[in-house]
Amino acid sequence: MRITFFIDTLRVGGKERQLVELIKGLSGLKGIVCEVVLTDRDVFYTDLFDIDVKVHFIKSRFPKDPMVIKALYDICSLFRSDIIHAWGYPMVLYAWPVARLIGAKIVNGAIRDATPIKPFSELWWYLRLTIPISDMVIANSQAGLRLCGNSKSEKFRCIPNGVNSEHIVEAPLGNVLNELHIGSSKVVGMVANFADRKDYETPIRTVLELLRRGMDVVFIAIGDGVGLNEAKSLVSDEYRKQFFFLGRQQDVQRYVKIFDIGVLSTNAKVHAEGISNSIMEYMVMEKPVIATDSGGNRELIKNGRTGYLVRPFSSSDMVDKMAKLLNNKELRLSMGQEGKRRVMEEFSTEKMIRQYFELYQLLIKS
Repeated sequence: MRITFFIDTLRVGGKERQLVELIKGLSGLKGIVCEVVLTDRDVFYTDLFDIDVKVHFIKSRFPKDPMVIKALYDICSLFRSDIIHAWGYPMVLYAWPVARLIGAKIVNGAIRDATPIKPFSELWWYLRLTIPISDMVIANSQAGLRLCGNSKSEKFRCIPNGVNSEHIVEAPLGNVLNELHIGSSKVVGMVANFADRKDYETPIRTVLELLRRGMDVVFIAIGDGVGLNEAKSLVSDEYRKQFFFLGRQQDVQRYVKIFDIGVLSTNAKVHAEGISNSIMEYMVMEKPVIATDSGGNRELIKNGRTGYLVRPFSSSDMVDKMAKLLNNKELRLSMGQEGKRRVMEEFSTEKMIRQYFELYQLLIKS
């Protein structure tokens, strides 16, 4: 079975990380050969180069460059691809003519979140164009799958993201606590880019309110982006030492390990998560989660058992749930343990790889 994965970039991000994990898992299976085609040389997940997988780079001169089709055809015809898995859009539009010319199946993996699709938007047109020409359409959440309309068809599948517990950092907690001079303070953290899709304002205002109430808590933000300075400006000089904006980090787990609570707050006006990598990582590291009640978060978090779902933009709701957790160590521990059990049973990397492998086998047989 020869599979070509086609994606624009492997910069830092959830879908990019999931693709690398999938390729690493498939490369260890007998009878599968993978290749990867990128249109951007900026690669954050460099562990892809540590495995026996050939990586091609196609130079795109401008958006929707038709010469990408020719370059992709040359690669796939030489490789004799059985399946072209287009990981995002507009990759399917490039891959479709190539797949038809060489007789390959095409997998459309563009649905990576559960954001409502506005009629006549770019994504709306893209799905209307590409769903009919795809042999299989994949979403990483049931919420995302429902956006496609006839999601009960055999053409549509939900394969959730997976997380691997084997790569958990074993560094002592004290190393990071001493490095940041946190001491005995409780730690609330959020791992997300500072982009329009995320809502850092609500957790920052929540922690500020808890500090005003006299609670000993710090907030760690891991991520970068255009909204970073605006988020920093929300913090007054009085509480600046309780906030750590660490930017992009290669070893994210090292910091997540010291969290008492993991947060993912989403800008529900423009975005809804699919199956969030950040939330899965909190859970596999036994952290209770507080997240926005929308999209795939409802599939991942068992409200009241592995964490709490809170109303979008409601700092009062988040204050209530965060204070409850910070004041109850036993509750934090029990939710964290239940969260790890859930994510390893339902959202493991092994399960994700197996589901994709079975899907590819089905396509080949058909």
